[in-house]
Amino acid sequence: MNARWAVLACGLLACAGSGAPAAAPPVPAGWRLVFADDFDRFDDSRWEISTRTVDGSAGRFAPEGVSVRNGVLTLTASVQPTGDRAYDAAEIRSREPIGTFTYGRFEVRMRAARGSGLLSSFLAYRPVPWDEIDLEFLGRRPTAVEANLDVSPTETPQEVAAFPRLHDLSFDASAAFHVYAFEWDPTEVRWYVDGALIDRSNNPGAIPSLPLRLALKLWPSTDSSRAGPIDASRWPAHARYGWVRVYARVR
Repeated sequence: MNARWAVLACGLLACAGSGAPAAAPPVPAGWRLVFADDFDRFDDSRWEISTRTVDGSAGRFAPEGVSVRNGVLTLTASVQPTGDRAYDAAEIRSREPIGTFTYGRFEVRMRAARGSGLLSSFLAYRPVPWDEIDLEFLGRRPTAVEANLDVSPTETPQEVAAFPRLHDLSFDASAAFHVYAFEWDPTEVRWYVDGALIDRSNNPGAIPSLPLRLALKLWPSTDSSRAGPIDASRWPAHARYGWVRVYARVR
């Protein structure tokens, strides 16, 4: 973590911090806005609520875990057996074709959940073949963020070498809202926190090239070596999202 991040966070993004809704930033130079949601309501023309689960999850996504109020989307994990899983989790995914993108800049203003075993995510992905670009927060270590990249020829996720990579933050991501982003070009992926570059990957042949859709999710992981053992003693737990933006390059 570069020490100048704290300055960037306060100087460039004064909106980060409070739980109140905040105006989205101006469109960055060289980009045009192609998808946006300020969560003033749940827009089911843009999003679908998941009822599935994923490998390695101790929870199943449930509609009860999704709510929108006062300009904030809240995803909730709770101690509620659902289907074949011990817990409720929550996920929304952008609808096709409006929420499907090939390259671009993806931004979110969010506040991660705290708690051992929990993962809060902002990602773009496709299931077949499995490609994924994400920013993920380990609830047991909220002063860090994980950049991840998967490029697979099949529907089985396959991480690009050297990923995931964990980056220390100068703040607690579960204590306040901050702005996170990744840029996806044909030859490189870059990850940002509050406007500062934290990671990049330009490994030839290991950059997604097929259309991806967005997902926002909160889930309990069975991988205790990564996420820590699940501790549901203080649940329900919440991840909160203030807005989402997707930009395309100006040609």
